[in-house]
Amino acid sequence: CSCGTILKRLDKIHYRIDNSVSLADAEKLTISELDEILFAIEGILDFDIVLTNEMDRECLTVWIYPFLRESVDMKELFERAYQSLCTYPKIAALIQKGKLAVEIRQKQEKPEIYNGMHKRKIFDRRKNQSEFV
Repeated sequence: CSCGTILKRLDKIHYRIDNSVSLADAEKLTISELDEILFAIEGILDFDIVLTNEMDRECLTVWIYPFLRESVDMKELFERAYQSLCTYPKIAALIQKGKLAVEIRQKQEKPEIYNGMHKRKIFDRRKNQSEFV
């Protein structure tokens, strides 16, 4: 530090540990990264993320709730979401190595309305993992 103190200085905080999951190859994926990827796609109102084990790889399932008042082509919306996720460098590298699969599904129930204090979570349903992270 330029002030001359002997105390250690913290670096910039990039994400909360409780809002991230460790994927194969020790890659960390955060809910804020997923927010940036998915909310950039027109037509997505809300989503849930569930991480599971499927055979020898991890599976990232994205449950999308679209804007229903608009005429949404669900096939096109799902394809855009899938392409956006699969071209994100962390996810793309794991898919290429065969360590991660991505699935897109439609969320049937309406999203709940919160007062702004609700935090989106990644539900980690892999074996030997907690309920959510």
